[in-house]
Amino acid sequence: MLHAVKPQPFVYLHTFGSTANPKLYPIDYQAANMSAKDAAFWCHQQPVEKRWKCQMQTSLPFHLSFQNPVWRSLMCGTACAFPVLGASFTTIPMAKLVPDPPELLDSLYLSKADIVYASPDLLQAMLEKAASHNSKEIWREAVRNLKEAHTGGAPVSVEKADCFERHGLSVLQVFALTEAGLLFQGRKEHTGHLTWLKPLPSKKTHMLFRQTAADPELYQLWLRSDFPGLRCPSDKIVPYPEDPKILAWNTLDTFRKLPTMGEHDDLVTFAGREDDWLRCTHGTAVRALELEDFLLEALRDVLGFDRVRALTVIGHGRYALGIVLQGNTLGRVPEDREVEAFERVWHFASKKLLQNPEQVRYLIRTDLTSPIQMTLKGNPLRGHNEIRFGPKLVQLIKDAEAKASTSEKEP
Repeated sequence: MLHAVKPQPFVYLHTFGSTANPKLYPIDYQAANMSAKDAAFWCHQQPVEKRWKCQMQTSLPFHLSFQNPVWRSLMCGTACAFPVLGASFTTIPMAKLVPDPPELLDSLYLSKADIVYASPDLLQAMLEKAASHNSKEIWREAVRNLKEAHTGGAPVSVEKADCFERHGLSVLQVFALTEAGLLFQGRKEHTGHLTWLKPLPSKKTHMLFRQTAADPELYQLWLRSDFPGLRCPSDKIVPYPEDPKILAWNTLDTFRKLPTMGEHDDLVTFAGREDDWLRCTHGTAVRALELEDFLLEALRDVLGFDRVRALTVIGHGRYALGIVLQGNTLGRVPEDREVEAFERVWHFASKKLLQNPEQVRYLIRTDLTSPIQMTLKGNPLRGHNEIRFGPKLVQLIKDAEAKASTSEKEP
């Protein structure tokens, strides 16, 4: 049950991170470990945040956003978020969005948090404050209760890594399969989600940092482009291909292990978002517009500009992605040539833009009699197109499974 917000004193959940418009949200500290259901209810109490309401409709319960990482983790029922105390409205409302170490330590103690999301600088300042001679006992207890810290900040110095290790705190980069997809870990007894993977990285040599060539004393957090190991499905700690001494946590395969959310497994009845983020399949994440723009340009180069009218990508919550290709009625391209061009272009696009290209195997053709729905700006309407073409994708998947099953039975 979601606890009521007390008038005084106020406790605030703070979504500090890389966001252009940070906000404060009143929340009782007892609600810091809300269930997914309660978090969803709380989300819907924010009438102006339409995007958050849409985010709750996603088929992936763990598909979060860098812009509001802590709040998004609460919405997904994890236990790694915490409130921040002492926000001030005396001057500029945003003036104290980033907490100072005492406020952060107070918050961690009150919420009994075992995981914290913070910048490397704030983590170091918090640990040093708790270890100082004038530290409060509750601050020391708050640090003792902490098991992990997650950060998206960079760069990280050797000094900070030593500080984290000295205090027994495992600091992990929150891996992102896209620039907006975070996987938060939470205690299973609180969340019911299977996001608690083992073994976990520990100590600075296993943290997801790398030394820069320009300054060997400076560590930077992994980026997808820097880490080709992300394209190798694994849920284990694996050596970084370019340096076997560095171990890294590869999250790609975890998407197939996480549960889906009941009725949202059904692509056709799923309400869906109408922004440019695909509800991607397990192990596959890519920005839809980026993929569509690339495919559309490439296919027009191969088949001719006047032969390809529109293109969109639709996703099934459990199985695969499909490409919907709308051609012009006049000047129809022969089917074999179209398939050949699609396979050639898709092979290149999948290597360039996807971590799991095997998820896309289906080409759906359409024409002006059943066109791809577009906005006035020319972007595909995701919800409408998924309702229109989703059954075709489902049928293609079933046909492929039936064909595979038949071939297995044949001697």
